[in-house]
Amino acid sequence: MGDKKAKADGNRYVLCDAVLLVGRYLDKLKWAVVRDFFEEEEILFTAVIHSEIPEINSFDSS
Repeated sequence: MGDKKAKADGNRYVLCDAVLLVGRYLDKLKWAVVRDFFEEEEILFTAVIHSEIPEINSFDSS
C-alpha cells in the first residue's frame, strides 16, 4: 500500500482503532512486520502470548 493511508473514497484501509494479537511465537519476524504496519497506520497494536490473555472483564466494553 506504500504510504497510502486511505482509499480514493477517503475510507481507511483498516477500519479498526485497535488490534490485539494473541499467539505463541510472537518473536517471529512476520509479527514485527504486522506490528510495524499498524503502528504506521497509527492503530493501537498489542501482542500477548496465549498464556497472558487478560480476563474478559478487563476489556473496555465500548
